[in-house]
Parts: sequence; structure tokens; C-alpha cells
Amino acid sequence: MEKDSSEDETDGVIGFLDALNLEEMNRKLGYLDILELSFSNPSMREKIKETSVPVQTINVVFGKNSLVELTAPKRRLVITFGDVQGVEFQNTRKFEFEGRIFNFKKSGHGYHADEEASVSDINGVLKYLPTAFNCTNSQIKWVSLDMRIVANCDPILETLSTFETVGRLSIYGRLMHKQNFKAFEKKFENFVSTLNINDVYVLTLDHICLRESAWMTVKDLCNIDAITAILLSHNFNSLDVNKFIKHWLQSTSTKLYWLELSQEGNGFDQTEVMQGLDIEPDTYTERNIVCSCPHRRFAELTPIEFLFPLKNYQITRPHDGVKATLSFKEHSFFFHVKNDGPITPPPPPLPVTSEDDDPLVGETNCSAYVSRLDGTWYYAVVGPDGEQTRTDVSNDEVYQYALQIERMIEDMERRANQ
Repeated sequence: MEKDSSEDETDGVIGFLDALNLEEMNRKLGYLDILELSFSNPSMREKIKETSVPVQTINVVFGKNSLVELTAPKRRLVITFGDVQGVEFQNTRKFEFEGRIFNFKKSGHGYHADEEASVSDINGVLKYLPTAFNCTNSQIKWVSLDMRIVANCDPILETLSTFETVGRLSIYGRLMHKQNFKAFEKKFENFVSTLNINDVYVLTLDHICLRESAWMTVKDLCNIDAITAILLSHNFNSLDVNKFIKHWLQSTSTKLYWLELSQEGNGFDQTEVMQGLDIEPDTYTERNIVCSCPHRRFAELTPIEFLFPLKNYQITRPHDGVKATLSFKEHSFFFHVKNDGPITPPPPPLPVTSEDDDPLVGETNCSAYVSRLDGTWYYAVVGPDGEQTRTDVSNDEVYQYALQIERMIEDMERRANQ
């Protein structure tokens, strides 16, 4: 029986590999060559693995545009799934991972499939690569999880646990995939401890609200990459916030609109926060007394606006003139650069019961409220003698008066504590 020519070719390549020493192998075979040859037959794959340049780092993205990247000195292999822009392709090749066949297009640095990959597909690639490459001492440099497709992290954890360490874990997604986030939250501690993860980032979102932020470091705070961020139950102190502000003053980023740090029973020392800063009187709240914050959400999906306190501070970034407002409340710090919703200008002055009786000043025992009678809104001030003065207000003014009452209460509480 005549021997198949492909077998002759394979045998010839194996013989060629046997004749080469490790130095020659390193010089002649790149990672793309190794991947292609690994699909020839098991003996070829094992021989290549024994003599190939050890893989130093592996990067993985589980997402709509998934990626697996291997790197070593003068070696690189990228396998991608989904849309790839700006890449010139040479030819096509079919590879099979975990029973699924993909049509890949070859580029100068890797293989690219137009199809989107599932979590199991990426896991299949990760399970195959150590059979063809020397990954004995490889480190997962970073793993990125797109919560739009990661509904169950258990298979990912099982696959990644075969590697020694994970340098960085990045988690991102959108609010509409909150069920996936909740499922991951339950496995978070196990995920971090099992994989020996050095750094965790959940900061690639445009809008972040973290209920538990105690794991975050000052470095994480300074490098936060979001438009709006709410960090609850954190471990930051006043000097940490001071470092964040000084970092912002030196940065060129224009992405951050506002940041809120809140921790029950843990307020901030204003003197320490503003230490070494060129503090100015705040001018922003002269135009807008409310940060409308459509993305300021906590337990519910309904956004909650941030009412600026009566006393605020301002800093200016020296190289571009961008200003930020610093606000302190009982348990929170609010850093505001831009408003991301409607503007709420200060309301008109509150009515007074007499020339000498300003309801905002002194111990007059006055009270104020907004109510509705027969379809008409009115603002009422009740004087010390119980006499009530009403002022009709329009629908547009009702909200402003209600906010002003809240500010008045805050001011009275502040004065009572002085």
C-alpha cells in the first residue's frame, strides 16, 4: 500500500525537529508556526512543546470581542473572536478547539475568527494551548470578563486555576446585566483567593456603583477610569482622598464627571482632605444646586439626585483650567467636575414673616413646607406665633422650594452642632 504523502511530510518535519538543537528551534519556529504544526498529529504537538520557547504571559478577554494572547521574548500569538479592525489578512485556516471548528483568518501576529465566541469556546482555547506550548511557568497577566456574556464564572475559574497566578482581573458590563454581576459577586472571594489575583479592577465601566469597595487601594482610586463612580463601604481615609485630588490636578483626563465616596460612620476630615490644595470659593453651586446624576443609583434603579450642601469648595487644574467642586456631607465626599443631567438653578429667595424674622436665621422657631390645595401648590412659612404665610408657586418652582427647605434644615442642624 502506498504511503500517504502527508504522512511523509509529517515524518520529515519530525525528523527535522529531532536534528535541531533547542537554540536552532527557537530561531526557526515562531508561535504561529507552533500553533499550525500542533494540529498535525499528537507526536508533533508533543515534540514542539518540549523544545519551544516557554510562554511567559497569557492575556485573556471573555467578551463580545474575545482574545487569547501568548507572549515571550520575540514571540507573540494572538487568537481573537469577533470584529477586528485595521488588520491585513493573509489566508484562512480551520482550527478545532473542544469540538468546535472555527474558520480563522491569518494575520502577521495571529489568527482571527469573525464569529463571536462563548465562554466555553475561550475555555477550549485555553485548555488546548498548554498541550502545544510550554506553559509550565506561564502567568496569566490579565483576565477581562465582560458580564454581558459571563453568566457563570465557574468554568472560567476551573480553567484559570491550572495556572500559577493571575496578575489582574478586570470586570466590566452594563446595568442591564445586573443578574450576571450578582452571580459573580457571590463567587468573588473564591475567585480571588483561588487564582491568587494580585489586582482587581472593576473600573472599565462608564458608570460604577460598588456596594463593597474595601478591596480598592489608593492606586485604584487614582486610576479610576469612569464617567461617574459611587464607592460605598470603602477603606479610604482623608489623606487618601487628598492624594486622589492631587493626582486629578496633575492628570489630563477629561472623562470623570463626578465621584462619590460614602461609608456609614466614617466621615472625612476636611482639613486633611484639603491639605496642600489651593482652595477657592465654589462658584458652580451659584448656577446649579443639584447634581441630577441619572446614574446615581443604589439599591433601586431609580436615580437619586445629589443635593449640594450649603458650603462647598473649589479647585482649579492649573494646566487646563478645569474646575472641580468638593462637597462634604456627614458620611460622604462628593467630587464634581461636570453635570450629566438637567441644571437646577438656585430657587428665588424664601419669603419671610416680617422684616426682622428671616426663617433661615436665628432661633425664630419658624417652619416651612410645600403643599398643594385645590390643585394649586403653595409655599408656607409658619412663624413663632403660629401664624401662617402662604405664597403660591408654579409647578416648576415646587421642586426648587422643596430643595431649599432641605438646605435650610441642613443649615439649622449645622448651626445647632457648632
